[in-house]
Amino acid sequence: MKPVSGLALIEVLVAMAVLAIGLGGTLRLQTWLRVGTDLSRQRAEALRLAQDSHESLRAYASLADWTAIAGHSPTGVALTHANTAYQLERSVTTQTDPRLKHVSTVLSWPDRDGQQQQLQLDTLLVGQDPTLAAALTLDRGAGATAGSVGRGASPRHALIPARAKSLGGGRSVFKPRAQDLLAWVFDDQTGSVVARCDSTAGLSSAQLDANSLGACRAIAGLLIGGHVRFALDTDSPGAGDAQNPLSPALPLDLRLQLTSTGHPDPGWECADDAPDSIGGAPAQLGVIYHCVIQGAGLPPRWSGRLDIVPIGWTLASSGVTGYRVCRYSADHNRNGRIDNAEHPASHAAVGEPLGDQNFLILRAAAGCPTDSGVSFAGQGGNWLDDSSVAHQP
Repeated sequence: MKPVSGLALIEVLVAMAVLAIGLGGTLRLQTWLRVGTDLSRQRAEALRLAQDSHESLRAYASLADWTAIAGHSPTGVALTHANTAYQLERSVTTQTDPRLKHVSTVLSWPDRDGQQQQLQLDTLLVGQDPTLAAALTLDRGAGATAGSVGRGASPRHALIPARAKSLGGGRSVFKPRAQDLLAWVFDDQTGSVVARCDSTAGLSSAQLDANSLGACRAIAGLLIGGHVRFALDTDSPGAGDAQNPLSPALPLDLRLQLTSTGHPDPGWECADDAPDSIGGAPAQLGVIYHCVIQGAGLPPRWSGRLDIVPIGWTLASSGVTGYRVCRYSADHNRNGRIDNAEHPASHAAVGEPLGDQNFLILRAAAGCPTDSGVSFAGQGGNWLDDSSVAHQP
């Protein structure tokens, strides 16, 4: 049998071919990886450039600077250590109602293979005077003192009355009427009333301190408060009358009818700044009231109905001499019901402080005005639903 020769050479050639194909594939993969990494880095740089451009526009110092923001044609961007040249193009569309600018920034550049790449980033710039931000640092009012808490950086619960004075140690004191003795001490963090104190008649909240408080009794109270406004000039009040009622205030008290049981005594007490008589001078356009309820159970809760008690005037559902009570109430969070914070006819299982439980007093012949609902359609929109519903009689 004739021996076979050359097989080893063929095997070597086949092995070299396989190795060459593998090396070629590896080199191609490395090329793809390098191109992909390069493009990813370029896109990240382009995104950062677009974001920096938007942030520089957002840092305008005045409305004039905001008005001057405009688009421009492609412009080169200076960038060190970049392996390509970027062009930045900006287009700006201005909207007057609401006052916005829609800014679209486009970054374009050639990649390693000469293919043109592009990245677009959009944002909205609000035309608002930057100096308004300084209002966050202002004190609560012109009568704020060194011991009062500023509105902007206030550590206090939002429903603690603005006129309350800090006692330090996480406590604030509030006196509803300067001529009375009653003063409430609040926990700054929770907004709950932790003590009921006597004080000196004639001293306002701003004049109180720990030394001016007399006998104090610890309580676990929950605050409910709001305003009572008056629109007594028409039998057909509209949404504008509910939004800005301008009639003088009438004397009144508040009464809470608890439907829950097991409350400590007293279960509730209310205080207000209503005038002492009808037609007193100077005319007062509204009444501010606060009530403190000692809840029942653990955690403390209460249920009940809060009503207006007229003094020197009467409630009626019709006629020309009486008045009716409406309450400001609407489904603001649109969950299909009137929650405790939205001022229902009767409150149920309340376990936290409540504010803005507001009332509107009208002529008996008038109907409670309703609003059109909240609309954010520009500066002419309706930003607050001032609807009211019948409450008394």
